[in-house]
Amino acid sequence: MRQSWELAVCLLLHAGVAINQPAQKLRQTSARPVPTFAREADLPTLREQVVEVERELASAVGREDYSAACTLRDRVTELRTRDPQHRFTQLCAALRQAVAVEDYSKAADLHTEMLSVKHHLPQFQLAGLWRGLYPHHGDETIRLRYSRDDPNRLIATKVTGDDHVPRGEVKFTADLLDVLPSSPERTVRIRSFPFK
Repeated sequence: MRQSWELAVCLLLHAGVAINQPAQKLRQTSARPVPTFAREADLPTLREQVVEVERELASAVGREDYSAACTLRDRVTELRTRDPQHRFTQLCAALRQAVAVEDYSKAADLHTEMLSVKHHLPQFQLAGLWRGLYPHHGDETIRLRYSRDDPNRLIATKVTGDDHVPRGEVKFTADLLDVLPSSPERTVRIRSFPFK
């Protein structure tokens, strides 16, 4: 059986509204400034910069150059604020913590911000029909959708069937929270092709 905080997190992450907020609270939440995130194409470069500055920071600390370390720490913080994946990771941790101490008002605010940040993350923009060409099988089409029970789980269902996976069957599922945290070493660049 799931722990109560896990159930609360599942409810909060569900696409519907799990916690009612007073109208005044909603206005306060919507008035919060939206962070400026880097464009998706710039994220790999941004993450490489973070790794490089972190190396410089470790070196400065090792040399006991704390003035430089302070400047580099601030630079890392500044760079990370532009990465939506980093912010999403922070929000997930804060949400779990708020639910664990039963601070549901804070949890609702964090959930609202998480939904906003999700729009900047490519792994949450995959729903739809996808076609792939397999040399020995021809074209295959799958439908990607997000689970109703867990919006962080991606489900791929076959639209065109074959001998291996019949039409209508689940081809694969993916837990999108497993990709956290991101790093340049784990970043894969994929070239997309237009539908014919």
